[in-house]
Amino acid sequence: MKDMALDFADTLARGDHIAKESMIGDADPHALVQALAQTELVVETAVAVRNKVVEAYQEILRMPV
Repeated sequence: MKDMALDFADTLARGDHIAKESMIGDADPHALVQALAQTELVVETAVAVRNKVVEAYQEILRMPV
């Protein structure tokens, strides 16, 4: 889980870095599109995992004691 969080943060930082480089003209537009697509995929995956955790928590709360 820790590695996954570090990979998530690394992907976001890499996308941010490439976006900043493209603003000043130092990055290849293809690299920017690729980094943004990868960032989008990572964020969508993180949101899906979060939704599953919330759903499981709510299911536990509904269990009779």
